[in-house]
Amino acid sequence: MSNARGKSIESKPENQVTEWKREWKDEYLDWVCGFANSQGGRLFVGIDDKGRVYGLNNREKLLKDIPNQIRQAMGIVPEILSGRVCRKLGTGHRENIYSV
Repeated sequence: MSNARGKSIESKPENQVTEWKREWKDEYLDWVCGFANSQGGRLFVGIDDKGRVYGLNNREKLLKDIPNQIRQAMGIVPEILSGRVCRKLGTGHRENIYSV
């Protein structure tokens, strides 16, 4: 595992609870919504589909903007862990259904 730019961070591929995105796009709120309505998951921004770390040029702005977008769209507040916006959403119980 390495965190150098362009190096692979994970040996495991993306799966139903892990999604990597090289950059943030508002359309990724759909992924967050899907996680919130299922068993939960984590969305890593700044990592491409092969697990290579690229980081973010506008990291500080995104660390504020993404949680605000999620809160405004779905009424949930994501966790921010070690500078990564990620959230394990949902519990497998379908008490709350979220939409974007």
